[in-house]
Amino acid sequence: MDRNIEIGSKQLRQVIEFSSDGIYVVNHNGITILVNQAYEKMTGLKREDLLGKHMSELMEEGKINESVSLLVLKKQKAISLVQQIAKKKDMIVTGNPVFKQNGEIDFVVTSVRDITQLAQLKNELHRAREMSRLQNNQYMFLHEEQNERYLFKGLKMRAIYDQIKHVAPFPTSILLQGPTGTGKEVLANLIHHTSNRQTKPFIKINCGAIPEHLLESELFGYEAGAFTGAKKEGKIGVLELANKGTILLDEIGEMPLAMQVKLLRVIQEKKVQRIGGTKEYPIDVRIISATNRNIKHRIQENQFREDLYYRLAVVTIDIPPLCERQDELHELIMYFFEAICQRYHLTKTISDDAIEILTTYHWPGNVRQVKNTIENLLVSVSEDVITKDHVLFFQADIHPRTKSVTTQHLKEQMELAEKQIISAILKKAPSIRQAAKELGIHHATLLAKMKRYNLSHEKS
Repeated sequence: MDRNIEIGSKQLRQVIEFSSDGIYVVNHNGITILVNQAYEKMTGLKREDLLGKHMSELMEEGKINESVSLLVLKKQKAISLVQQIAKKKDMIVTGNPVFKQNGEIDFVVTSVRDITQLAQLKNELHRAREMSRLQNNQYMFLHEEQNERYLFKGLKMRAIYDQIKHVAPFPTSILLQGPTGTGKEVLANLIHHTSNRQTKPFIKINCGAIPEHLLESELFGYEAGAFTGAKKEGKIGVLELANKGTILLDEIGEMPLAMQVKLLRVIQEKKVQRIGGTKEYPIDVRIISATNRNIKHRIQENQFREDLYYRLAVVTIDIPPLCERQDELHELIMYFFEAICQRYHLTKTISDDAIEILTTYHWPGNVRQVKNTIENLLVSVSEDVITKDHVLFFQADIHPRTKSVTTQHLKEQMELAEKQIISAILKKAPSIRQAAKELGIHHATLLAKMKRYNLSHEKS
């Protein structure tokens, strides 16, 4: 160890040793010559592992990520920076050069303060802002409908419901497989809200709807200045935002192979590293994946990693198409009919012959098609009772006789029904904003429709 520099008197050594700030001193060659106990306590590093070592050596060993002392020696001036110790703690370090009479640096004294807690608070604020931004984002799905009902009347869906109740309390990864429109998102919602993570974030991201170059930044986030166009404060990825909660990776079968490798690493290590960064953020996320593709076929086609599949499909739930669940069709139709009537404040009924046609149809679009069809009938039919003729008239894919109906005629009927619904709500609602809320549309959208249909609100 270089002993060329005398630190000072015994009293000065005691002042340095018992300072509340960490003190770190290197000589003109960048070799550590003094470390006080405050530095040891802050960093968890022992002075015997530091004394006599060059700062570049400590960087190579991963004890620090950057040396302010070497920067001071290079630039010949005082420098401050944020330093990461052992990839765990954030420190603000200020290095000050001490010069000889000839102008050369004699040694560098660095003061160190632990700002880990401050950095954590800043990160939590950033996280809260990102969560707020995602509230109206297409990738976000937070369940707030306390009265939502889950229909599991049929034998097959009842078996799925029992399976979900059994596995939901565990943090196990779940893969939901089934045709489009079978209710995979509803089941994911049920899993989250019957788990012990129900009060934590539930985030949904569609892996097939986002371009590959954007998907990586959405999933993992990025540090400030990571690439051209990046936010100056950086961005937290949805995997990090979902910490302690649940994330739904919809259309997982469409995820690019390069992204699959990075996702696999996150699952294995339970850590996320943002684009352009070196720090790893620990995460505890329950992953639910959903797909309408046959993942095993994708594996055979070399389009999906087998190791990732086994990580995601610890539990696999196969959801049958609606044509295989005829025992629940009637219940499903009536549920949507009543729910939509209540939402739009309608008092309509449906005839038995109309229900018979609807229950005997094969529904290639599954549950989503049932819901859309019922809503279409309710807003399109001006009469109080929906009959067999209405079903055949308005639903071209249910019966060929409707092929003769022109698109323009259907559009006019739907616009008339929309005008009637808006007019009825406006008469009851105390304000236009309240009317928009009851209709489930934005205030500006309602104003535009009122202008289009020449409607007014007398109470405004």
